[in-house]
Amino acid sequence: MTADADNVPDGTALMWQEILNQPDLVDAELDRLRDEARQAIAGWLPSRGTVYLVGTGDSYIAARSSAYLFAHHLAQWPMTWPTREFMHYCPTRKQDLVVVLSTSGSATAAACASRAADKGSLVVGLTATETSPLARACEHVV
Repeated sequence: MTADADNVPDGTALMWQEILNQPDLVDAELDRLRDEARQAIAGWLPSRGTVYLVGTGDSYIAARSSAYLFAHHLAQWPMTWPTREFMHYCPTRKQDLVVVLSTSGSATAAACASRAADKGSLVVGLTATETSPLARACEHVV
């Protein structure tokens, strides 16, 4: 079968066209997210502070996995912390960047973000829920 919507059985052309459009949609969404992330950290200089990636469960695994990307793009290896440990120790300073990851945007993640913000750190929330406690607690949300 060729990769175009004209050579598919009747009734499936629309579905096939949607499948063919998915790579372009993913590219556009990644571009949008990349732009949002750049805007969120525009005022932060990598040479000034430490990068902290904070999450719980799957979000912590995502933080650990994305550490390589942060190291590549910021030329600095980030520290990854589980949310509850970060809440207890919160080692941040004014010049640090804290990225709190939580798919649900939980209240615990929001409290973690607020604590880092209270210490003057630049805090970015990364969540799938725009109206979550985490989104409300962060100045920047991606």
